[in-house]
Amino acid sequence: MGDLLIMIRLVLRDNTREQVTLFLQKLSARVVSDYYERRAGSLEHENQALKDMCGPEMQTRVKKYEQEIADLQSACEAARSSAAETTPAGDVQKLQNELTVLRAENMILRRKGARGDAAGDIAQLEYDAQKDGAEADPLIIQDLSRTVEELERQVEVLKNENELLQTQLVACEEETAKGGSMAAAADIGAAKATGGAAAKMVQQLQQKNKALESQVEPMKKRIRELEMAQKRAGGGDEQRVKELEMKLKDAEAENRKQQKQFELELSKSSKGSGMELKKLENQVQKLTERAVNAETALDATDKQLKETSKERDGLKKEAEEMKKQMGAAQVIAAEVETLRGETKTQKAKLTELEESYKQEKFLRKKYYNEIEDMKGKIRVYCRVRPMAKYEIEKECKQSVFPVDEYSVKVLTSKGDKEFMYDRTFPPECTQEEVYEDTKRLIQSVIDGFNVCIFAYGQTGSGKTFTIQGGAGNPGIAPRAINDLFDTLDGFEKGKFKYEAEVYMCELYNNQLIDLLLPEDKKKTPPALEIKKDATGMVTIPGITLKKVADKETLAKTFAWGLDARHVSGTAMNAESSRSHLIFSVIVRVEDLVAGKRASGKLSLIDLAGSERVSKSGVTKERLVEAKEINKSLSALGDVISALSSGETFIPYRNHKLTQLMSDSLGGTAKTLMFVNISPADYNTDETVTSLMYASRVKLITNDASKQVESKQMAALKDKVKYLTKAVEKLKKGEDISELEKKFAEQEAADPSEPEGPPYTEKDEDFEEPPDLPAD
Repeated sequence: MGDLLIMIRLVLRDNTREQVTLFLQKLSARVVSDYYERRAGSLEHENQALKDMCGPEMQTRVKKYEQEIADLQSACEAARSSAAETTPAGDVQKLQNELTVLRAENMILRRKGARGDAAGDIAQLEYDAQKDGAEADPLIIQDLSRTVEELERQVEVLKNENELLQTQLVACEEETAKGGSMAAAADIGAAKATGGAAAKMVQQLQQKNKALESQVEPMKKRIRELEMAQKRAGGGDEQRVKELEMKLKDAEAENRKQQKQFELELSKSSKGSGMELKKLENQVQKLTERAVNAETALDATDKQLKETSKERDGLKKEAEEMKKQMGAAQVIAAEVETLRGETKTQKAKLTELEESYKQEKFLRKKYYNEIEDMKGKIRVYCRVRPMAKYEIEKECKQSVFPVDEYSVKVLTSKGDKEFMYDRTFPPECTQEEVYEDTKRLIQSVIDGFNVCIFAYGQTGSGKTFTIQGGAGNPGIAPRAINDLFDTLDGFEKGKFKYEAEVYMCELYNNQLIDLLLPEDKKKTPPALEIKKDATGMVTIPGITLKKVADKETLAKTFAWGLDARHVSGTAMNAESSRSHLIFSVIVRVEDLVAGKRASGKLSLIDLAGSERVSKSGVTKERLVEAKEINKSLSALGDVISALSSGETFIPYRNHKLTQLMSDSLGGTAKTLMFVNISPADYNTDETVTSLMYASRVKLITNDASKQVESKQMAALKDKVKYLTKAVEKLKKGEDISELEKKFAEQEAADPSEPEGPPYTEKDEDFEEPPDLPAD
């Protein structure tokens, strides 16, 4: 098939349409010839099957006749294409007749082999008839007659087939002659060349035909003798005859079966040849289409090549122009490189200047804050918390941006606003960084100053986290407790002596509640009032004072008081403080060598957050709390506004919260305010309000002073406290023996240092501090 396709491609490429048509006609003739060759092969297979059924002697004879048939077929195939020119019609007919006779004779031999050597049976019957004086069996003779008739019919069939082959052969020769192609002429020449061989083969066939006729004639004679013997015998061995008839029927059935199989194979071969021819024609058509497509593609390629060449010429011109411009560009590049070097130098100088400016600005603000601190100005720190979970879920945007360490910018609907404070902490700052700028106030407590640190801001802005901290992340209060006792424990024993007391309360719904009150007194808690001592320090007579000897005890006391505080969840804070928390540590340090005593107080205040009911979503009891919180913060705002604007009257008495913070705002304390804000645009209004309050607080000036006194003065004050307490008890009719015993024990321990009751319980009218001029 591969060679045939190659030959078709060559024909399609090198010949015209007419030549291709002639080639296909010739190819059809060859296919028909191949068909008859395959048919002859099937006959050979049939002979082989019959040969296997015969005995050795019969096989030898069949093999001899098969060889003769093969020779005749070869001669017929060789002479087929040139029969019209080299062999007369009579010779062809003679060859066909000889072929028919040989085939008929071969069929007789096959039948004989299948029946088990019928000639031997006939001879045996003839012998029996002569011996008994009877004639031959008429059935045997009849069987032989039918065999002869069958042979004659087969000869007639073969004649018809031969005539059909001759007709097809002539048609193929005519088509080949009309084609006129060089290949057809070559085939005809080859056929003529084989004509002589065919003539020689015809002579051989004639000789073989004579030999066969000589063999057929004795058989005919034998048949006649058997017919005569039948007439004489008039009967015979019926059983033997039946057996022969059965064998004859089997042979005939086998012959019909082989004949049908031959016809079926002939039909299949014919169909296969037609389909193969049609397949070849389809392949030729596809190859023709491919050739046309290839020509079209070639034309397109040529067109594209021309366009590419034109474009290439244009690019060459552009390249030449670019080369001309390259020289000028190189000069410019050198100048640019020089400018780059100068720019780098200038950038380095600019960076250095910026660093110097930042450092100078930092130092300037630092020194300014120290000067303001020495003047008594309230220090204000701003701390921006990270975005809360609910703010992220609402897809809020950041509206607060720390500019540097001292200022913060807020994006509002009316434009950007910038606020400046003593320190600004961005959302990513840690608790350690916040406390680092706060801890120097702890030393002031030991030096005898009243120190107040409070956190202000809207609810959920991070006030409680700044003061108290969280699990594993302590805030200002726990860190201050540790630093305070670390410093006190560092004093040299024998030269210094100290004591510390603590009280803790909350302002809930405008009521003071003692958070350290023992359990047995919580049912009937004492009424707490707010007063001031002679130094201007706020005191709360009757509140529970607990002595603490170390930082562990103080930390436990602080945690215990927090557990009693009022907290509740809102829409903006899961644990919102519903009260203002006041945690105070009173420290007394005595210098035994110098004979002086310093008294200081550290107050940590966690204010409840201002809130809008529409945002916090509080109802019923929580709504009452929110109103009281906002009312107290409003009073605090009035005090801040009055102090910052330099008014003569400061409304401290408007609320208990302002009374508690009166020594921290415009009083004698060193005060630090944390303003805590949210970065989300959802809370921009509240953030701006808190920052404005913080800016006003920054303008307030306190009159901070140490509370240091001599040993004798301290002893006299303690004695006065003792006597005052004793008088009060006697007026009430109470027994003072226990108080006297305690005072006597203290005097015996240190006669020069008598001590009385705690000074915080001194009964004294509340006094307004003197008004200070505005800054």
